Amino acid sequence: MNTTIHRNKPNQPRPRSTAVLALVAVVAFAAGSGSASARERVRSGTATGPNGRSVSTQSTVTAGGGNRSAVRSVEGPNGRGATHSVDRSYNPATGTVSRDATTTTNSGASYSRDSAVTHSGTGTVSRSSTSTGPNGGQVSRQSSASVTHP
Repeated sequence: MNTTIHRNKPNQPRPRSTAVLALVAVVAFAAGSGSASARERVRSGTATGPNGRSVSTQSTVTAGGGNRSAVRSVEGPNGRGATHSVDRSYNPATGTVSRDATTTTNSGASYSRDSAVTHSGTGTVSRSSTSTGPNGGQVSRQSSASVTHP
């Protein structure tokens, strides 16, 4: 059995698709416009499994002005859970993106990782990070790369 597929001619407008695309663009612009101050989004929820155990989550994300901060918490049965926070910032003067992340469990154990990536503008990129475990042990890493243009 043959099925005919109808297609628009290359230069023929598609009114419905164009209208939907325009509506999406207007909504996206309206949602993204506003003051240059930070925007915040908060989400939370609970899920219950078939055995009656439940898990609760909450997240808060704040972004604006080249910075982004996120905090996410999860708590499960018997009080087990953790909070994970990430702060990211960009400094256009130095070309550096910094990211600091920390995870703390409800039992008090804490893990962190602080990192920075810098692009010099002349083809050199350098990266450094330090990770810290719950007992205070640290691991540091540095690397860099250069690109030479002909």
